[in-house]
Amino acid sequence: MKKRETTPKELKNIIDLRQLGSSWTKIAIETKVERRAAKRAYDEWEHDKEIKERDAVRFRVAAEAWQEHMNDLVSLASGLVSKLSVSTKLADLEEKSEQFFSSLWKEDLLQRFISPETGEKIYPGDLATYYREQELLFESLKAHTKGKVQWDLLDVNWKEAKDKCANIVPQLKKEISLVVGNSIVQQKMASSLEKAKEGTSDSEDPRKRIEEVILTHIWQSVFWDKLDLGSPKFEMEIDGKIISVKSRDIYVRSRDVIVFTFTDKSNKDLAEKLTHLCNSVVNTLIKGNEIQSLYSEVGNIKKAHQELGEMLTPVKLKPIIIHSRCELCPV
Repeated sequence: MKKRETTPKELKNIIDLRQLGSSWTKIAIETKVERRAAKRAYDEWEHDKEIKERDAVRFRVAAEAWQEHMNDLVSLASGLVSKLSVSTKLADLEEKSEQFFSSLWKEDLLQRFISPETGEKIYPGDLATYYREQELLFESLKAHTKGKVQWDLLDVNWKEAKDKCANIVPQLKKEISLVVGNSIVQQKMASSLEKAKEGTSDSEDPRKRIEEVILTHIWQSVFWDKLDLGSPKFEMEIDGKIISVKSRDIYVRSRDVIVFTFTDKSNKDLAEKLTHLCNSVVNTLIKGNEIQSLYSEVGNIKKAHQELGEMLTPVKLKPIIIHSRCELCPV
């Protein structure tokens, strides 16, 4: 005999009565549905309800996991882009791209290892696991953005420019040392500078100091795209008996750097010669291969960084992630 199917209205009455604690006999009388049929209909409804509740929980958990995954990718992309910019420190430019990326993943790019609020460790695993997670997420980011983000900007353009800069900087230092040394000898200034330093607390070698400040000034000029030969880079300043030779900051005079301080006004001619020497050395070096090459490669790093940053900006990146998948995506 074919089972009698309960109508939606009958099922609703059965559910209401059963949840009020009614017996199956009473339910059968009230609904006019045979006792076993009513119980079977209720059991099937309850089973379906449990499945739907489990599915809802799974959906919620999957949605939360997906949101976390996307947030991690966006955070990693932002952290990566910020690290790809040209550092204001010349020493950072001497680092090869391989060294750069080896140390990059050992930073808290996701800001999930240490709590920004308390400064305490919040990541459940160890550092090695966290660093590996960041590397895996980077591969995930590449998978999500394949065909949408030009990763050659990083893997080819940025890395090649970075490695070339790492080779150029040591050569530039040698060139500065050579030119400064020759200029000091030609101007017969070595002994005069040593003598002028006597009686002061400064123990630094004048030549090394000149090389250091010239290198700093040249790097600022490269970094800020100010490689012009017009205005003097070094100037002499007299304050009472004190005569200073200063490297002018490109933007803010309060950040001027003193190359050498003379405590006797009789050294004015020497200060003028030193000022001229520094300007002459810088103007000579600016036209040289090392600085022109460095300027070009720094420009390539900046260009790759800017273009990659535009592609990975969150407002553009999120839709790409939403409409793509990777192996780490929650089911």
